[in-house]
Amino acid sequence: MSKTTSFALITGCSSGIGKKLAIAFAERGVTVLATARRTESLSELTSKFNNIEAFPLELGNLASIDELKETVSKRTGGRLDFLVNNAGTHYASTAMDVQMEEVIQLFQVNVFAVMRICQVFVPLLRRSIRGRIVQIGSVTRDIPVVWQGAYNASKAALSQYSKTLRLVRTSCIAIFHNYLTDE
Repeated sequence: MSKTTSFALITGCSSGIGKKLAIAFAERGVTVLATARRTESLSELTSKFNNIEAFPLELGNLASIDELKETVSKRTGGRLDFLVNNAGTHYASTAMDVQMEEVIQLFQVNVFAVMRICQVFVPLLRRSIRGRIVQIGSVTRDIPVVWQGAYNASKAALSQYSKTLRLVRTSCIAIFHNYLTDE
């Protein structure tokens, strides 16, 4: 491993924003550690770019996050330059008709998994001269949308968590997109 190599861990790279970010980082010479639930969904990226590597990650399973941390730490020599928390899920329902099991799963992926990822990867980021976290959020944190009460709340929680990270001297950039199609 070269000391000059930069490493970016990006969650949710099989499509959409995550896929585009993986390509953008790779085109700039960064070694991308791309994650998805199913690594075969990353085969297009790994076949096009020799600096994109695929890793499995199941955000609904905290042990999967811990396993990824060990794998990444070995691969990078114990440091990380960029952590991009992009992966997320969606649940549509009126605010009064939510199914709590669905809301719990939504928060597990959109909030709790992000918190655990930050918790285990910040020590690696702090070993880099430019270690930063990039959180991909949504404008629904401030602009509620009908049929998305739980989703709106999960994105508001992510926004507040991101602000809190800055208070503990962790470089965190939060990007809040508007409504996008998958690609």
